[in-house]
Amino acid sequence: NKKKSVNYILKDNFLSFYYPTTKSDHEDSLNGLVNFKPFSLNLKSNFNKLDLTNLFNQESLFISLLKSKILFNKNLSIYGDLIAKKVLTFDTLDNFSSKFMIEKGYLDLVEAKFYWHDYARFKVLDNLLSLDNENLILDGKLVIYVQDLKKIFRFFQTPKKLRKKIEKIELQFNYNLDEKDLNILNIIIDNKTNNNLNEFFQEKNLEKNHFENMIYLKKFINEILEVYSG
Repeated sequence: NKKKSVNYILKDNFLSFYYPTTKSDHEDSLNGLVNFKPFSLNLKSNFNKLDLTNLFNQESLFISLLKSKILFNKNLSIYGDLIAKKVLTFDTLDNFSSKFMIEKGYLDLVEAKFYWHDYARFKVLDNLLSLDNENLILDGKLVIYVQDLKKIFRFFQTPKKLRKKIEKIELQFNYNLDEKDLNILNIIIDNKTNNNLNEFFQEKNLEKNHFENMIYLKKFINEILEVYSG
């Protein structure tokens, strides 16, 4: 294996770095700029494959730093871009990009975009990660733009009687990373609020491990479509 090195420039008030020093299309990369007076950090990372389950694992360095409250210091300013060609989940997601900032004691995931093959395009907005009674809470809004509804129905093995036309789904969510509880709120489909779906989600206790089980996930998605179909 070839050795890889970090290239950096250190001056009185800033440090800039990038890794690796020479990059091919098959390598991950990280570069950044640290200002010391006042302190701020700008990061840009680019990955070929990204596993978000490891990032949000309770034993990960990222979660440990959040729990330590170091990243919620009001004097800390961090800005960054995260890009990945592939995200490893229940089925591969493509072309992930996200902007984030840590400022004034809050972690704001400004916007994230990704694709599920050519089936749908996702945009996650207004995300705020905060610490509440030692629990990490993620609040945000998700918008799903449907691109190939036939492939989605085929993937989830949806009965033909439930295959209604859908072009766009909007919802708000609240996720407790410690308790692994997910609340889904204010669902809008094709610019129309659906009270039946909102009532359905109020009665559901969603947990992260439910979505990691493909059998449960397919059953759950078809339950949602059945409620939507009336």
